Amino acid sequence: MKAREMFEKAIELDPAYARAYTLLGWHFFDAWRVWGESRGENLARALELGEKAVSLDPTDPAPFVLIAQVHQFSRRFDAAREAADKALALNPNDPLILGNLGSMFRYAGRAEEAVALVERAVRLDPYHPPNYMEWLAHAYFQVGRYEDCVKAAERGIALNADYVALYLNLTQCHVGLEQMEEAQKAAAEMLRTNSRFTVGAYVDYAPFTNEDDREMSAAPLRQAGVPE
Repeated sequence: MKAREMFEKAIELDPAYARAYTLLGWHFFDAWRVWGESRGENLARALELGEKAVSLDPTDPAPFVLIAQVHQFSRRFDAAREAADKALALNPNDPLILGNLGSMFRYAGRAEEAVALVERAVRLDPYHPPNYMEWLAHAYFQVGRYEDCVKAAERGIALNADYVALYLNLTQCHVGLEQMEEAQKAAAEMLRTNSRFTVGAYVDYAPFTNEDDREMSAAPLRQAGVPE
């Protein structure tokens, strides 16, 4: 909550400071995505703040990324695509922009683009956080680059050994490689980090534009014995 207070204070001091609205919007987006707080209320507030930031500075790509993510998770796929393409056109060289767009594109049926964007983000920011490896590993899985997926997931796990999504990626890619023993071990680690994880919860959470992509990502988890 300290960060939220600081963003709100920044807006109070300078109501025309567009980036503060964007950062506050990310706070509300993550309040649901990371902390599990009210989905509808937080996504609506994040969208409102992103749109306010755009009205103040339409040349800044950051609020368009936020808006794209909110629309994707709200299943407004055409609006998500429009905002994402706008962000990419405004700045194709910011690793934070590229990484977050790559994260969204793997849900939006744009896996090849997701690979290219996150690989570029990693090159531009060698000190990237482990979530870049989650996004990259999943995109590799989607395009059938299973060995690269395993390497990316393991690289992320070396940065954070309790990152549940990286074990999810590892499970998917070991299944893709028909390495079922390794897949089951990765699934066990995923359940160690989140004992409440189920395939159903994953399917409900992940905002895939295409149902085939949703099933492709969920099927390996079932094969590895993850609870339904």
